Amino acid sequence: MSGGTREVQATFWLLDAPGSLLLQSRSQPDGVGLGTFGADGSPTIYRKPVAALRSQTFIADAKEVRSRTFLSHIRHATATEPRLENTHPFEQHGRLFAHNGIVGDLDGVRRRARRARRHARGRGPPPRRAARRAYDYGTGASRGRPCSRRAAMPRSVRLP
Repeated sequence: MSGGTREVQATFWLLDAPGSLLLQSRSQPDGVGLGTFGADGSPTIYRKPVAALRSQTFIADAKEVRSRTFLSHIRHATATEPRLENTHPFEQHGRLFAHNGIVGDLDGVRRRARRARRHARGRGPPPRRAARRAYDYGTGASRGRPCSRRAAMPRSVRLP
């Protein structure tokens, strides 16, 4: 959820709405996570491998936290156990990431992401369609469907 240019609270969407994350956690009981960004742009993450409705810390934080951007996630474990390292969102280099499903062939995803970064920096050939898809997965640009080079690979991208 985005508050645009100002910090907002997400209490309604996280706790009070008819389809709130709290209520959805009844059927997705294996993890809850909330990522936000501070005024300086630094990410903060709370995550725990339990249902949102069982986490008093999540409930208390959801009532208080303010941010311009929220990334929340609940989990129903299918392929891996409910453990902290399997609970979203994840943070890397100041970015937050969450997904639904299984991300397979991580070595291939990393290879394609490196190729896409080189191209975005003007130091390599255009990425193949698979690399654009890998970039899309990381940004949520097209929910895994191929999209145009312009939408998938903006020139202004600055990845580490």
